[in-house]
Amino acid sequence: MADKSPPNITHFHRAALHSLIFDPDQWESKYAEMLSKDANPSGYSTLLGFSLGVALRRKFPSTWSLADVIKYVAHLRIALGGESNLIPSLAEKIIRLLLNDKLLKDAPPFGSDSAGVLATEHLLLMALVAEADLDAAALYELINEAADKAREFDWSALALQGTAGSLQAEGTRAITGDVQ
Repeated sequence: MADKSPPNITHFHRAALHSLIFDPDQWESKYAEMLSKDANPSGYSTLLGFSLGVALRRKFPSTWSLADVIKYVAHLRIALGGESNLIPSLAEKIIRLLLNDKLLKDAPPFGSDSAGVLATEHLLLMALVAEADLDAAALYELINEAADKAREFDWSALALQGTAGSLQAEGTRAITGDVQ
């Protein structure tokens, strides 16, 4: 049976995510290796997923369409230039998942590895924060809102689900912060 306890999101995870956005060099020198050895890796990945979900819900209206997602990723790809590691199809699927697209048939990690998903989530969050012109305090507010949503989520629902489809649905609700 899956663990039904919520991931432990620590101050370290919050500081690491904040550093990723505002001081990537510090993130690389201080946090990247420490996170790879973290005894609680789900804390950081959960915080990243919920933070990205919060940022996406702020960016996209409730009436978003698939065309909106495709256009956003295309514009992001152009803005990042040819040197980017952005995989458009992966970015689109992550966005659709976090916006709770009921038509999305694929399940994470969408044919990628966990490193590819993590890198894509990092790129998307950095772009969304830059576009929203968030300062350090506003980013901490977003991160704290995401941590609150993660804490409020009923993690026992994940442990009780029996099928892969329902697990995916519950996981999507967890990541998007849809706690109702």
